[in-house]
Amino acid sequence: MMFYPVLFYGQDSIPVVHIEEVDSIDYDVALEPDSLLNQQTTYQSVSEIDTTRRISYWHITERTGEIYQILPDTFLTDYFNRTNMEGKGTSVAYLGNLGLPAESRIFFERDDRSDFMFADPYWPYARQPGKFNFTNTKMPFSNVSYQSAGSRQNKEERLQAFLTMNFGRKLNVGFDMDYLYARGYYYSQAARHMEWVLFSNYLSNKHNFHLFINPAEYINGENGGLDNDNWISHPEYLNGLNASTKEYTTHFGSTWNKLKGNRIYLNYHYNLGFQRATGEKDEDGADIEQFIPVSSVIFTTDYTNRNKKFYTEDDEALNAYYNNVDFLSPLRTNTTPNDSTSYHSFRNTLGLSLREGFSEWAKFDLTAFVTQDLKKFSLMDTTLLAV
Repeated sequence: MMFYPVLFYGQDSIPVVHIEEVDSIDYDVALEPDSLLNQQTTYQSVSEIDTTRRISYWHITERTGEIYQILPDTFLTDYFNRTNMEGKGTSVAYLGNLGLPAESRIFFERDDRSDFMFADPYWPYARQPGKFNFTNTKMPFSNVSYQSAGSRQNKEERLQAFLTMNFGRKLNVGFDMDYLYARGYYYSQAARHMEWVLFSNYLSNKHNFHLFINPAEYINGENGGLDNDNWISHPEYLNGLNASTKEYTTHFGSTWNKLKGNRIYLNYHYNLGFQRATGEKDEDGADIEQFIPVSSVIFTTDYTNRNKKFYTEDDEALNAYYNNVDFLSPLRTNTTPNDSTSYHSFRNTLGLSLREGFSEWAKFDLTAFVTQDLKKFSLMDTTLLAV
């Protein structure tokens, strides 16, 4: 009897190393250095998914669409941490309730910055092609979860639904929905998110593709923080008032940040190779052959648009907070702050990959690619006024 570590990845959780007990291991296959080459009749590429399993999961690399299999996190222990911000990293800073922007305090846990910085603080909630669980299943599979916490005044709710099914062994389609609503613990701090993912994948010997369509909208309130530090530094004053947190006065209210956008991602592989005899025969006595990929032609297209809007109905308090400095055009028709900026990206990647294992000389994969990225940023016209 032996023990070996297995990595489990959850759609919304941190990878954790667990120990799994194994009764027996085929040492000839597991420990032989060149088992891939010596057992040519059972060749498997790293991108081959076992469609005989009830359900399989995998991730892809966003640029070239390379597949690597994963194991989903199905443990019920600490299940709530999939939603709690404290479950997103070792130490995460955020403004107190679910749905608000967040940042990891650990530098090495932070993702690379995107081209549109206003989207980065929503990383705990955003879906990405490179971190999404693509699936292949023998029967329709669904997973619906609902989590809530808090009282009626500050309740936080999250509804998630995942549905996927196969049409034959090769084609899979599905959708993923995530709705989040948090009323907030302080005045003007509510958050509402609505995110969809429509996804599909097709896996065959010669043709592979992954499709990922992601419309999303994030809205959260802004209040500028507490206007009096005594709410925190002198709790005895607070206890005397017997006030709830929503009664703490803030710099302003009725102000919102809204981030809305879409992402359309498509990756396609065309595999070139040959048929190799397995040494086995079918029921009719004919030799069974297996397709061995030698190289792949890769094409990836990725379109992203994001629009960020900052607006308020409390213009008097907001202007006072910023010392009445207004950089917006005085000719605008709307006198209240209503700022917006947008981002568009259209990225295409063309690549050629030499696959590992088709001969004794092919010890590793080798991929070359070229990427074209067109970006457009839009800002409101501004006029700097004398102060």
